[in-house]
Amino acid sequence: MDIDFLPRHLTILGAGDIGLEFAQMYRRFGSEVSIVEEGLHLARHAEDDVSTTIREILEQEGIHVRLNATCMGFSRRGEDIAAQVECASDDPEVSGSHVLLAVGRRPNTDDLGITGVGVVVDKRRYIAVGDHLRTTAPGIWALRDCNGKGAFIHTSVNDAEIVWVNPPGNDPPQIQRSHCRPWSLH
Repeated sequence: MDIDFLPRHLTILGAGDIGLEFAQMYRRFGSEVSIVEEGLHLARHAEDDVSTTIREILEQEGIHVRLNATCMGFSRRGEDIAAQVECASDDPEVSGSHVLLAVGRRPNTDDLGITGVGVVVDKRRYIAVGDHLRTTAPGIWALRDCNGKGAFIHTSVNDAEIVWVNPPGNDPPQIQRSHCRPWSLH
């Protein structure tokens, strides 16, 4: 995003990490913010109680949250952009001055030839991994974006540490969280 202004009312489609971060950031900058999420919870990878707490915090900050809502299209309403939504409750439209699509991404694993060597991918094409990031094929690990476990710097560093201490033929060490680094390996 390369903008030099503050949207009056930002409508965000998607309530994953990126959508939630931008929602809170723009609300704190002063924009009105609405989140439209097709799932039943915010932060779909989070536990239910964590998702509920995130929603409570965002709503206390003035962010309007629409769950279980599928965006069916967009149209102009004067100066605003209206997102038509199909949902169980609330208005069938969410209007705002700007729209941010934060609906996720799909890993680029289609042309790697990994299924030919026994690597299993899920329906979204993420590579299936176990606790130590090993795939279903011997000697192959999947790190960062392609395994669907997180695409942030701290998870990338963590992934590299896990693989570094778990080479082929070694018994995996115990992995414990540390307060000073994302992970501590022992």
